Amino acid sequence: MPFPVNRIAQAGALAGLDDFDFLRCSIQIVKQGRQQLHQGLSNMGLDAVQSQANFVFVDLGMPSTPVYERMLHLGVIVRPMAPQGMPTCLRITVGTPDQNRRALDALAKALDN
Repeated sequence: MPFPVNRIAQAGALAGLDDFDFLRCSIQIVKQGRQQLHQGLSNMGLDAVQSQANFVFVDLGMPSTPVYERMLHLGVIVRPMAPQGMPTCLRITVGTPDQNRRALDALAKALDN
């Protein structure tokens, strides 16, 4: 598995499912982060696919692998979608407001190269 989850993390996740206040808070953070990413991408002239997921899917209109590699060099990990047959797309996971801003800044720099 690409991102294995150990038993302690699994137990914590299961316990979290019973914490409805935490779940509501987490959902709200993801919604706000997704909106932040959509707005930032729009400001760059990019359109992200609307979704209900914890990530944003964006078509760069150019090969995404070099952009992914430049972002990785800047310390930001996104997922290039070329292996899935979408060579111009990136998948950006929603993070905290600071992480989202960092991802958007790295993407802007990567697109400028």
